[in-house]
Amino acid sequence: MPTIEFKTYNDTAFELMRPVPASKMQPDWWKKSKVHMIDKGVVGISLRACPAMHDWLSTGYYIATNRDIHCEFNQTLVSGGDWHATVPPDGENFEASYASPTHSKHQLMNDNFSFLKGDGSDENPHDAFKFRVPWSVVTPPGYSCLYLDPFLHQNKYFRTWQGTMDTDMFNTLTDNTQIIMYPLSDKSFVIPKGTPIVQIVPYRREQWTASYINMDGSAYINEVSHLTSEYGKPSISELCEVEGDASSPDGQVPGGFYRKYMWTTKAKNFKDAPPNECPFDPKTGEMKK
Repeated sequence: MPTIEFKTYNDTAFELMRPVPASKMQPDWWKKSKVHMIDKGVVGISLRACPAMHDWLSTGYYIATNRDIHCEFNQTLVSGGDWHATVPPDGENFEASYASPTHSKHQLMNDNFSFLKGDGSDENPHDAFKFRVPWSVVTPPGYSCLYLDPFLHQNKYFRTWQGTMDTDMFNTLTDNTQIIMYPLSDKSFVIPKGTPIVQIVPYRREQWTASYINMDGSAYINEVSHLTSEYGKPSISELCEVEGDASSPDGQVPGGFYRKYMWTTKAKNFKDAPPNECPFDPKTGEMKK
């Protein structure tokens, strides 16, 4: 299987931030939520039952904070505001190790893209701020990575800039370590320990050809039953009728029949490093003794 490498040149990298499989860092609200819920007096299933959301939360890797990071805002007349990040006074020189210039309004094509007010009407929008995480990502030839915002973690202070990185080529020293964030606040804030900064999803670059097909009415009728469907699998409506569980309030197999019959978890596709290769103990959140 291909290997994604997280490389660091900093002895304290694990103490500040750590790479971790996304499946091992689920939001608390997600873990506490229930599959079945009542909406306007009608029993139904919640987002917790959606396999697409399970996959999203289990796909790839997070780089997460392993201690608090203070993001300080300084009001300016030129750009509206500058940001810089620091760790508590007892920490290392964060500014020297990880600091990176902010992205000004002009770099963001003036008012064509607005991230704080959302409508481009602010005369002095604040800069996007960024810092270098202490991890460089390397993938095998032909593999790139999606750098995504961990949006289901409900961070209320910032959103991570999203993009694609060719980590099989653009990976020398600190080439792909800069994480850009656009603030949702115009006041200083703290990124708490255990906050995912970015979701990194490796994928293989392949050529795809799109096919656009306009099916006729008879094809729709054929798909109603697995006996005539070209896929040969029962439809959702069939599974509800045949496999419905009487003990389930919505007549479905608890947790969703699609999870039982139509879905394969993606969490197993993204493994952690062997224990002897990683000085970080994921169970305690501390460096191994």
